[in-house]
Amino acid sequence: MTNIQPYEIVNNVMQGDIKPSKAYVILRALKSELDEAIKAVEAELVSEITYISDREDLIVDGFKITHMAGRKSYDYKGVSLWREADEERKRIERLIKIATNDGVSIVDQHTGEVIDPVEVKHGSGFIKMERAPKTLVEIIK
Repeated sequence: MTNIQPYEIVNNVMQGDIKPSKAYVILRALKSELDEAIKAVEAELVSEITYISDREDLIVDGFKITHMAGRKSYDYKGVSLWREADEERKRIERLIKIATNDGVSIVDQHTGEVIDPVEVKHGSGFIKMERAPKTLVEIIK
C-alpha cells in the first residue's frame, strides 16, 4: 500500500497535489486493510480478556477493553401469528407506497380505510466504490 498517513493524504487533496478520487481509493484501501487486521487480532483479544476477566479489568494505554456478548435476537418467523401480521404490514406498506407515488388517497379494498400519501424521507447519500473494468482504470490514469 503506502507509507503516507491518512491526514497527509487529506492535506495533499486540500493543496491540490492529489485528486480527491485517488485519495478516496487510497483511504478506502487503507480502511479495508485496517478492518481485516482488527478482525484478525480480535479473536486473540477475546481469549486474552476471557483469561483475565475474573481477575481484573484489561486496561491498555488508558483504554479499558471489555468483551461484550452479542445481542439477543428472536426468530419470530416460526410463529404463524407473527407471519400473518408481517404479511399484513407489507400489504399496507405497498398501499401506502402506491398512494404516495401516485400522489392521491386510495381506499383499502379489504378494510375500506382511506390511505393518504405520506411524507417521503431520503437517507444520506453515499459514495459507492467497486473495481472498474481495466479499460476504465487505464483511461483515468
